[in-house]
Amino acid sequence: MIKRKALSPVISTLILSAAVIAIGGGIWSFSIGASTMIADNYVNDTLELVNEVTERFMVEHARGPGFTINVPSGGKPVVYVVVDGT
Repeated sequence: MIKRKALSPVISTLILSAAVIAIGGGIWSFSIGASTMIADNYVNDTLELVNEVTERFMVEHARGPGFTINVPSGGKPVVYVVVDGT
């Protein structure tokens, strides 16, 4: 009698390995997408906060010896320097 080994353990191992790799790839893809989205949101929120803080900082009037600086509120600040002739 010829002894033959069954192929079913080999085939089941291949199928199980393929299923594990496919599920792992899906989970890996989802985690990469989620982490990229979280990182993008963090960067956008941080830049928004920086812009908000810089918009709030404004000096309207500053006087020193012989000069006056006026910064109009609203829009981008423009600095005018008026030198007193006295």
